[in-house]
Amino acid sequence: MSATTINVLLVEDDLVDQMAFERLVRTAALPYEYRIATSCAEARRLLQTMSFDVAILDHCLDDGTVCELREGCPDLPIIITSGNSSEALAVQAKQAGVSAYITKDLAGTYLESLPLAIERAMQRRICL
Repeated sequence: MSATTINVLLVEDDLVDQMAFERLVRTAALPYEYRIATSCAEARRLLQTMSFDVAILDHCLDDGTVCELREGCPDLPIIITSGNSSEALAVQAKQAGVSAYITKDLAGTYLESLPLAIERAMQRRICL
């Protein structure tokens, strides 16, 4: 990954997952500036006032959907994380234009795939 700073919006309502993401960024010295939203409503407010290069969204939020967030910013690459490894959900996410669908695991090893997913999402965005 290049040394260029990547502005990331993490939409995650689980504190443990938030802390795990922050630990990943810190320990891997990833070039991310990030904001955390705990709901779709908070994410929408941030998207109206700030610019992000990529968004990582927990699939299960109580107040909205990925499709609703995409409507307001259709060019923003979105990566979905979910505790549900449903193939049907992954297909729906891809049809909605999501860059990647990553299944969370209890050990947190799914976090290791986030930097590559972010890099690929950024590359696709540049090619479009």
